[in-house]
Amino acid sequence: MGKTSVMRKMTEETPIGICSVKRSLQGINTPEEFARALVADVESSAPGVLAKPFLKRLRKAGIKKVGAKSVEVEFEPASAEAWKDVVTETFGTIDSGIDETVVFLWDELPHMIDAIEARRDAGTAREMLDVLRYVRETYPSIRMVLSGSLGIHHVVDKLRLTGGSWAPTNDMAVIDVPPLSTSDATYLATELMRNEQISCDQEPAVAEAIATEVDCVPYYVHLTVAQIRARQEGDGEAATSIRAREVIDAALTDPQDPWHLKHYVDRVPVYYPQEKDLAYAVLDVVAEIGGARSQEEIEALLAAQMRPPEATRLHVLLELLCKDHYIEPAYRFRMGLVRRAWRARRPPR
Repeated sequence: MGKTSVMRKMTEETPIGICSVKRSLQGINTPEEFARALVADVESSAPGVLAKPFLKRLRKAGIKKVGAKSVEVEFEPASAEAWKDVVTETFGTIDSGIDETVVFLWDELPHMIDAIEARRDAGTAREMLDVLRYVRETYPSIRMVLSGSLGIHHVVDKLRLTGGSWAPTNDMAVIDVPPLSTSDATYLATELMRNEQISCDQEPAVAEAIATEVDCVPYYVHLTVAQIRARQEGDGEAATSIRAREVIDAALTDPQDPWHLKHYVDRVPVYYPQEKDLAYAVLDVVAEIGGARSQEEIEALLAAQMRPPEATRLHVLLELLCKDHYIEPAYRFRMGLVRRAWRARRPPR
């Protein structure tokens, strides 16, 4: 939750000695498009570092012109492999030409890799991840922060050859972006209500109710406060804890789905195409109660509605559901709001 906001803040508050380069890779569908965007971003962040020697070295690869925008980078690949030369040479030039640590903040990298596989093939998608790993291992001044609404583990698993051990990102630390603490989420709700000039006689209680009801996720704190203000503008009633809960309850069942909560249901076939029916069934039985369920309990409940899966297969799926933040290792929904959304948005069985 909030990965894009975190990366934006990292860019805006870059420490001394760090050069940050941020881009969303969604919409980049080929290695050549990535190469153009990379060259443009480097030229924009460090003008002149890609000087004439760089152009001369890559003339044979197809680089004709370098500008600060991708539309100003003229790259006509001389071969199917030319993009690799452009990418590795660009990073090599950065490593030797910039006296700072350069951090590339790339959002939606998994979408780009998925698109490259669709446009080209799995081999090219694997090569892209291999080239990026080579860069990280070869150039000590280069760092990468990768994120995506689709977990990178899904992309890697799909590209990995059957029985293979290919792991192109296992050199990188996996960082979870958790919700805010209760105190920070309460503070956020308080300041938002004050900024919006919301009439409230019990501000601390209302702010805490907002924070806890949405599991301290800042995105939902913002949405709740915005809806409270809209209601107050309509009827003039002061904000209360009861009204905060009413706003959240309404969002869970609104046919227009203004908070896009059905996304948690709709993305299951995308995340688990081979196990979508089992994933739906597992999440259904876990959502039935607010507490935790053991794997044995889940197996017994599944047996009442379908042929129960083999224990190892179920364990692998449960691990994936934990990685994707649906549930936590005790096998209960990680967030109460998502559990409630699942029960509200899941079609009747």
